[in-house]
Amino acid sequence: PRSVTGLTLNDAPADSTYVPDDVVEATVEFVGAVDVTGTPQLALALNTGTVQADYVSGSGTAELVFRYTVAAGDLDYGGISVLANALTLNGGTITTSGSTTENALLPLGSAAITDSPAHRVAESRAWPAELSLNDPIVGTTYELDDTIVATVTFTRTVDVDVTGGTPQLGLGIGANTRQAEYVSGTGTPSLVFRYVVQSTDTDADGISIADGALGLNGGTVTVSGSGAAAVLWLAAHSFTDDANYKTSGTRTAAAVSGLSIASSPLDQTYAASEQIEVDVTFNRPVDVVTAGGTPQLALGIGGNTRQAAYASGGSTRTLRFSYTVVAADIDNDGIEVAAGALTLNSGVINDARDGTLAAALGLGTHALTTPQAGHKVNGTIAPASVSAILITSNPASGDTYGLGERIVVTAQFDRAVAVTGTPQLQIVIAGALRQARYVSGSGPELLDFE
Repeated sequence: PRSVTGLTLNDAPADSTYVPDDVVEATVEFVGAVDVTGTPQLALALNTGTVQADYVSGSGTAELVFRYTVAAGDLDYGGISVLANALTLNGGTITTSGSTTENALLPLGSAAITDSPAHRVAESRAWPAELSLNDPIVGTTYELDDTIVATVTFTRTVDVDVTGGTPQLGLGIGANTRQAEYVSGTGTPSLVFRYVVQSTDTDADGISIADGALGLNGGTVTVSGSGAAAVLWLAAHSFTDDANYKTSGTRTAAAVSGLSIASSPLDQTYAASEQIEVDVTFNRPVDVVTAGGTPQLALGIGGNTRQAAYASGGSTRTLRFSYTVVAADIDNDGIEVAAGALTLNSGVINDARDGTLAAALGLGTHALTTPQAGHKVNGTIAPASVSAILITSNPASGDTYGLGERIVVTAQFDRAVAVTGTPQLQIVIAGALRQARYVSGSGPELLDFE
């Protein structure tokens, strides 16, 4: 008897997805030629139920073709399945070619297909392909007034119309469902939804987003260029109680999350009058008030403690502290910053969203408890100074610069220097001040201005 040796499905028209009125064509291959009478059928298993592809051609050959036209309501985001017992006679016959009595064997065996991702079925060619959340500012918990940002990315570009209402994404927070409102993304594949955590929002297990959490709320989400409604079901992208996204209706104090030395001394050593700059980063924005005093960061330089004063960064997460090296500062190993180095000095460092909640000042593991070899100090070294100014360009005419010609002035220092930013050198032309812009260093002691 003839047995099944293979099964193939035709390629989906686009994006590996059949939509209503698309034709699913399945070819069943036998070990040899078979004859067909009547209309055998091949069952296609979808999430919404089983549909039958009817036999259309192939009698007298080893390959039989079955077809099904996708109908409205047919859905299978995971992909069509064709089970081992899917091939049935439906009152017809499939026999060995030339014989009316030797029936073919119908089980598909290893040719059966389970959830073929290249053969999905959907209402339209746009549906959620990805769901992502922004990380909480503090650890794994969104706190009071934090914004939960959810991004739903579709398989195709979609358009959003909020004339009749604003689409929403339901967030399961504790026993409640909170609606994140659509805020942006029309004309792109990715739609952004936002929700601000309230005082009653507490979920110690983590928020959930259900399969049907995405709702129109009177608005529309359509496939760009076609106007067809986009599929809203999240399917496999939904989740339950994700511990990485817990919520709390309260807020903990802002705390230090990092510390780094922002300045870079020449030859790894700060000289007299040079600035040591250190950045202290918090896990949320903080405000600084200096009316009563200026916060300080203690630096261990040699055997002495020097105070770097707050310099900038209020209303951001990173505060910069600065200290100017004096002649008495000597540290051949490198500076240190202790865990308790950050102090208010009668100033204020508070959570930027809650002006009454004081930030936690301990540096913890971010302290620099060992000497920083790249940041030594020798206050007996004088800062580099200019030893000469030279005009190093030549006018094309020999002695006079014409319109558009470059004037290059070189500043020579008494030792090697490093440059950040774009310094300028003021020159005088016919009594008028002009700024020559730093363009390069022609040597470690030479800076060119144009």
